[in-house]
Amino acid sequence: MTRAWWSPPVLLGLLGAGCAGELSSDEPGTPPADEQAMVAVESPRAELAASPGEPEAAEPETAEAEAAEPERPYDPRWVDAVRQVVGTYSAWGRVDDEARWAPFLCRMPLPASARISESDDRGTHGEKLYTVYAMDPVAYGAEPSALRPGVSPELPELQQVIVKESFRPVPWDEAQDAKGVFFSDLRPAIRDGQRFVPGERQGLFIMMQTKGELPGTDAGWIYATVEPDLMTVSAVGAIESCSGCHQQAGPGRLFGLPGFFRPTPSSANGAPRAQP
Repeated sequence: MTRAWWSPPVLLGLLGAGCAGELSSDEPGTPPADEQAMVAVESPRAELAASPGEPEAAEPETAEAEAAEPERPYDPRWVDAVRQVVGTYSAWGRVDDEARWAPFLCRMPLPASARISESDDRGTHGEKLYTVYAMDPVAYGAEPSALRPGVSPELPELQQVIVKESFRPVPWDEAQDAKGVFFSDLRPAIRDGQRFVPGERQGLFIMMQTKGELPGTDAGWIYATVEPDLMTVSAVGAIESCSGCHQQAGPGRLFGLPGFFRPTPSSANGAPRAQP
């Protein structure tokens, strides 16, 4: 996509802390062999082969790395759903994409607001720019639109899905070409008076809400992270670092976009809707 930054709308910012397919019968835990072949999951380096009769010993650096990084949860029930989300989320449109409805007072639609994360944790959302997509954008606070149905036939078991698409922030001055022009479909994010634009993709953070609270979820929410290649599901399930943060948002688990969106009181089926 090659457009001037003021043309299509989007929301971006530095990120904060931190399903199609039917459910499988597998229980949460280590992915089965076929899943391991399809999904690359970070795992410790292979242990060094020991001499016959001696116990195997891991490399010192490997042991230190294992101690420093806790094992990522991987619930195979939701891998297909995550893949389906990755394949369809861009069609939902960004939640503050003004091109989705008529401009106010006939003015030209504005690009989405650039969003800046409040997190300093680089391991989760910190030090990234992000833009947000929602399967049900109206429930997330966006204006109603005939082009925003709020449902996805490919994800029948899910009530809501939020996708944060993240990028490495690049200072505006560094992103311009020789003529001082920068082409993007996102308005720059601003921090401390400096403008930043999206650089290299940093991956996806996904929240999926089931229709009812299921075992192994965070009050009905499943969290997932996808690598920048948009193929590797690096973690999925009730990720402790994610749930610990989003529980601070209350029962709905959603923080929303600061100073912009307000939630709707209920979902399409009449059930209480999570607060963004």
